[in-house]
Amino acid sequence: MAKPLLKEIEVPVFIAQGKKDGIVPPKSADFLYEEITYKEKERYFSDEAKHLICHSDDSEELFEKVKIFLDK
Repeated sequence: MAKPLLKEIEVPVFIAQGKKDGIVPPKSADFLYEEITYKEKERYFSDEAKHLICHSDDSEELFEKVKIFLDK
């Protein structure tokens, strides 16, 4: 249901994805990035993260990336 609405997004978007996520495949982040046509978007992949990306061993890197994105 949400797929047709992705092209209508008109706010900055940060997409974070764990490469070891066993629930949501990493290609989903690529799909979202390509479908969202708004120019202010960023994609981040964590090499260590599983599904709970905020609890991964490299979460500090994610938090820093999010902070930089929000500060723009």
